[in-house]
Amino acid sequence: MLSLSQKAKILSKTGSSIPPFPSRRLPVQERYLMRGAQVPQEELDADEEQEEAVKFWNLEIESMYVAYVAARAAQSSREAE
Repeated sequence: MLSLSQKAKILSKTGSSIPPFPSRRLPVQERYLMRGAQVPQEELDADEEQEEAVKFWNLEIESMYVAYVAARAAQSSREAE
């Protein structure tokens, strides 16, 4: 089974316009990665926003790939007839 990044690469090679992978609105700060560090709500919100954006990106790439595979299968079927 292909990963989403592999599917995105295949789609980009076929000329499809792939949306960029969502970036985090705030840069990651190492001080908040330490165990026991108090993370501000703004940082937590940025994580949640990116997580939601990544889910949407995943769905978009998956649906684009399904459409690509279906179109390719239809073309192969037409050529076989």
